[in-house]
Amino acid sequence: MHASPTVADGMVFASSNTKEYYGINAMTGNTIWTFRDEAAIGFIVSSTIYKDGKLFLVDHFSIACVDAKNGHTIWNSFLGEELYVSPSYADGKLYVVTDQRSIYVLNATNGGKLGYFGTNSNSWSSPAIYEGRVYFGNNDWNVYCLAEYPALTSNVTVELTKPKVVLGESITVSGRLTPGMVNASLMVTFAKPDGAMDNIQVATLEKGAFIFSYTPDMVGNWTVAAKWQSDKGYFTSSSSSNSPLEVVEVVESTPVGYIYVIAAAVVMIVTFVVVYAYIKRMRARSRLQLSHLNELVSKRLRLRQQQAYSRNTST
Repeated sequence: MHASPTVADGMVFASSNTKEYYGINAMTGNTIWTFRDEAAIGFIVSSTIYKDGKLFLVDHFSIACVDAKNGHTIWNSFLGEELYVSPSYADGKLYVVTDQRSIYVLNATNGGKLGYFGTNSNSWSSPAIYEGRVYFGNNDWNVYCLAEYPALTSNVTVELTKPKVVLGESITVSGRLTPGMVNASLMVTFAKPDGAMDNIQVATLEKGAFIFSYTPDMVGNWTVAAKWQSDKGYFTSSSSSNSPLEVVEVVESTPVGYIYVIAAAVVMIVTFVVVYAYIKRMRARSRLQLSHLNELVSKRLRLRQQQAYSRNTST
């Protein structure tokens, strides 16, 4: 165990090296519940936070809120960044510093993102809260102080042409940054089903718009989000909400070209059968007509022979 335990309401909340958190009876030492995430692979080095029967903890790339009595998940907020230091709680909000140049402010009631700020380097410093301001250290040799309203609010959105594609099919990703800056650098993150991240850096066009194509390489449920890091101007940094993307296996089907070939062959066969039946019918009719003609000629020939015989006899 690397992280310090938390003690509250007759319970001790501790973590293992990876994957698991424990709720332990402080009097008996019995483990009451276990919270486990099989997908988590990083070491747990951050302590939990207890507040009013709720326990807030780092869960892989997310912050989770669980019921302190039984360990059941109340909400889970996916941030998509490596988390090592303990978050901080104040006034119904959670302040989370990541190892990938970010600090997030979350609603402690439902996990919703309330704010975001980007830095020039990563950080292993838990934030401190004092009189409405947030303080934390950073590997760029600075200590940051953030106020509640440091600058004008920015916003970034991301949209997909379709929420479901087959493996190998491309999608078009578009969005907009407000303010509508040109050549602003955004990071679009594709979170894969296995937890890996694919970060694509894009530049905005006129009025802050951006658009590009992307081809997923794995079957499963993806999420796509965009982030803009402020350049310390008049606007805050911002990140979009997650857009879901489902990638499914290719369904084998008969190629369209084969369908056309088969249809053409069927038409040819039917045409041949119809023409053959028509020719056969016409030949049968011709033979019948010829038979009738021969019979008629024979009758006339016999009649002439009888007439000639009768004239010879009478003379």
